[in-house]
Amino acid sequence: EFFQWNIDMLGYESPEADAEMAAIAAVFFRSIGLGPADIRILVNDRRLVEKQYNGVDIPPQKRVEVFRLVDRKDRMTERAWAEQAAEVLKSHGLPRD
Repeated sequence: EFFQWNIDMLGYESPEADAEMAAIAAVFFRSIGLGPADIRILVNDRRLVEKQYNGVDIPPQKRVEVFRLVDRKDRMTERAWAEQAAEVLKSHGLPRD
């Protein structure tokens, strides 16, 4: 199963603030008896992904759909994802590499 816990820190934009958020999650999980074998803490930064999209010429108006496709990758078979990716790329006239 997949559960998502959203915590926001307002007014701070630094790697240290991000690390503190991960530490909060780790302390919580430890406090309820879960350890590294039970959970994974994943960190996502859309700004870094945006830079990658800039590097492969995905236009800003197409990125929402591409973000959605990337977000679904782990929940789809490789073949189904590849087919959907090809369709998204084709419908937007994007390169298929």
